[in-house]
Amino acid sequence: MHYTDRIAKLYALSEDEGCRNEAALAAAEKQAGGALPAALKQYLRRLGGSAAANQSFNRLLAATGYTRDSGDGFLIFCEEYQQAAVWGIRHEDSAAEDPPVYVCYNTAESGGWLLENEKLSAFLWKNALFNGTMEGLRFVANYVGEEPLPPAALQRIAERRQRLDELCDRGADYYTRGDTDAVVVCKNAAGEATGLFVGSQDQECFNELLDIFDSDDDWSYTSYDEENEE
Repeated sequence: MHYTDRIAKLYALSEDEGCRNEAALAAAEKQAGGALPAALKQYLRRLGGSAAANQSFNRLLAATGYTRDSGDGFLIFCEEYQQAAVWGIRHEDSAAEDPPVYVCYNTAESGGWLLENEKLSAFLWKNALFNGTMEGLRFVANYVGEEPLPPAALQRIAERRQRLDELCDRGADYYTRGDTDAVVVCKNAAGEATGLFVGSQDQECFNELLDIFDSDDDWSYTSYDEENEE
């Protein structure tokens, strides 16, 4: 199954939901001042219209027909919702099929553009998974703490979910079970797992995800917190 179809399954999108027509793609290319990579156009054709997948946290600008020039050789196509980081491709790579993606952080110590992913398609898949855990999906939960995740929690994830090796990097590991949920384990500079983000459209599946911890109280936030406040 193509990764865009796997994302569509995660978000429970029908065959037509999320699709962008050729006119919208043409507008995006015109705004970019030239061709967009084939991998990006393929993604947009299938999923460009899904606000949940593309705008929940990191904003895929290209999905709204918008890109911008960085001024130093990059075409910016995605940004963090507070613009703490932007992602782009080199202008000379814009006609490539599946070019590398670079990130630039909005800090004095950013060091300029850094390689994020060797392939644009991998970045788009990762972004859709992470956005899903950031309330793009109906049910979400997260753990963000100073202490690393308990070994038992990491073991349950490894035993109960498939590790998406092609997406994992030094910053995060990605898991799923049959593309019905998304599990993102974030790591610090020392490689310790200090953040956990999960999400699913299916409530039963989500309830199983909550069992990663021994107690629901171990989660920093779950979608049920808002229900309990009402």
